[in-house]
Amino acid sequence: MESGKHGGPPEGWVANSYGELVTTLSWDADMAHTGKASLRLQCQVFRGGAAQAYLPVDSVRTGETYTLRAWMRGERSSAPAQLLIRDIGPPYHNYLGTSALVTGEWRPVVAIGKADAGGNSVGLFVNFQSAGTLWLDDLSLSVGEHPVAAA
Repeated sequence: MESGKHGGPPEGWVANSYGELVTTLSWDADMAHTGKASLRLQCQVFRGGAAQAYLPVDSVRTGETYTLRAWMRGERSSAPAQLLIRDIGPPYHNYLGTSALVTGEWRPVVAIGKADAGGNSVGLFVNFQSAGTLWLDDLSLSVGEHPVAAA
């Protein structure tokens, strides 16, 4: 997940925020869950819309079960963060996803489910609807059901 220049835009990721807001998308070498950096999506000014970014993936198939997993943490955000598989363009169909209230501690976020439709132009999206900062690390998408192991 860490390709691209640290401190600059992450390779492959697309900043896709919308509404009346000011956002930045970058690597953060000072805030990694594992490895050397995490993805940082920061919303400095929020007046509606969503701070959002996505990583394109090949496709999803109707009826296939997927596990979407990441570690997330947040700062000064009053809204839950969303992690999902969604169409990149209209009609913006959500295939799988979850919401989580993130805090200053890293926490695992997992969504497991069957895609109710197929799509060829899809992405792994992360978004939130407030001012604040969201960090994302250890993102993975796998075919099949892979629940979190008991501690």
